[in-house]
Amino acid sequence: MISWFRLLCVSCCLVFAMGLLLADAPAPNPLLAQREKEAQDLFDQGEGCMKVASYDKAIDDFRDVLKRYPDTQVRYQAQFRLADAFVAQKNETDAITMLQSVVKEESSTWSPQALAKMGELYTNANKYSEAFSAYREIILDYPDSPMVDRAHFAIGVTHFKLGHYALAAAELDKVGIAYAASNPNLQHVSPGEPLYLRIVDPNMVATEKTSIPATLTTQSGDTEAVMLLPDAIGSDHFGVTIMTALGAAKKNDGILELSGGNDTVTLTYMSHNIGGDAVEKKVTATIASNAQVLVRDMKGHEMTGVIIGNKFIIEVNDPNGVVSDGIDTVPVTITTRRGDKESLTLTETGIHTGIFQGTMATAIGDPKPESGIIETNAGMVEDSIVLYNDTITISYADKFFLGFDTFVNQESSITTIINNQIGATNLIRPGQSLKR
Repeated sequence: MISWFRLLCVSCCLVFAMGLLLADAPAPNPLLAQREKEAQDLFDQGEGCMKVASYDKAIDDFRDVLKRYPDTQVRYQAQFRLADAFVAQKNETDAITMLQSVVKEESSTWSPQALAKMGELYTNANKYSEAFSAYREIILDYPDSPMVDRAHFAIGVTHFKLGHYALAAAELDKVGIAYAASNPNLQHVSPGEPLYLRIVDPNMVATEKTSIPATLTTQSGDTEAVMLLPDAIGSDHFGVTIMTALGAAKKNDGILELSGGNDTVTLTYMSHNIGGDAVEKKVTATIASNAQVLVRDMKGHEMTGVIIGNKFIIEVNDPNGVVSDGIDTVPVTITTRRGDKESLTLTETGIHTGIFQGTMATAIGDPKPESGIIETNAGMVEDSIVLYNDTITISYADKFFLGFDTFVNQESSITTIINNQIGATNLIRPGQSLKR
C-alpha cells in the first residue's frame, strides 16, 4: 500500500511539474511567423531578379531582408544569395565580406557553409593560402559539421593539382574517416579528379623503407602499376594517389582512364603475414560523379531565358552516362508550370566526352504533352513587358551522385524563365538545384 501511495504521489508531482512546464512554454509567436513569411516573400522577389540577371535589384532586395528582418532564418539565405549576386558582378571582394559576416555569427549550420564558399572563391582566384585557411577553420571550429569532409577533400584536390602529392594524399586520407570506419570498402572515384585509394592492413607494419607494389585495373581495360606508401613509420595505413580521366584506356601512362557509369577500379596487392605467407588482396572502387544540367542557345551560349518560338539546346554533363565505347544517350524530362511535359533523348557529343546534348523547340499555344515541342499559353506577368508567367524545368536522373559520406540516387534539374523579348539571350548563367 505504501509503495502504491508513493507511486501515486510521484505521479501527481510529475503531472503538476508538467503542468508548470507547459504553462511556462512559450506559445507559438504569430508575429514571428508573419515576419518569416514577409522575409521569404521579399527574398523570393530578389530570386526573381536573379533569374533575369537584374543583380542590382536583387542585391537591394536581399539587403532589405537583412535590414528589415534580421531576426528571421531567411536572412541566412539572403546573405548567401547576396554573395552569389556579387560574384555574378565579378565583385568577389564584397562576396567574401558578406560570407565573413555569416561566419561571424558562429552558426553551426551556416558558418561552415560560408567558409566552404569562401574557400571556393579563393581557389578560383588562385589564392590558395586563403583558401586553405578557410577550409582549416571549418575543420578546427566545426569538427562535427558534415562540411569537414568537403574541406579535407577540397584541400587534398588543390594540393594534388599544385603537384603537392604527399600533402594531397595525407589530406584525402581524412575524407570520410568516420563513415569509412563502418564501411572500409566504400570508395568511389569521379573521372577527372584525383583518386586516392587507402588500405588498412594490420599484417603490414611500415618501416622507414616500406612500400607495397600494387596494380590498378579498370573494368574498361586500363592497367597502371603503382606503389602504396605508408602514412608514417609503424602505421598499417597505406595509400596511393593517381589522376583519372574520362576516355579510352591507355595502359601504364600514369593516368587512370575510366569509361563511365559501368566502370570499376580494382587495386590488387600482396599482403605479407608475419609468418612470411603472402595473400593477394583486392579493393574495388566504383564510379560516381555529380551531373550538371545546362541550357544553351543555338550558338552554344549558356542562358536562362528561353525565347518563345526559338529552339534551344539542353545539355547534361555526366561521366556516369558513358556506358559503352561508342556514342551513348541519356533521357531527360521537360515540364512547364502551365502543364506541358516532353521527353527528350540527349546524345553524347563524342566518344567518352560525358557531354550529352539535344534540341527542343518552343511555340505559343495550348500545352500538348509529348508533342515534341514546348507550348505555352502563358499571359504576361503583372507589371512586366518582358516575362511570361511560365517556367521550363529540365530534370535528369543522376544515378551515381558523388557525396562525401554516402552515394544515393539524385535528380539534377534546372529551371528557366520563358521569355518573349526577341534577342534576349544570355540572360544569366543557369543555376543548378540538386534535390536532396
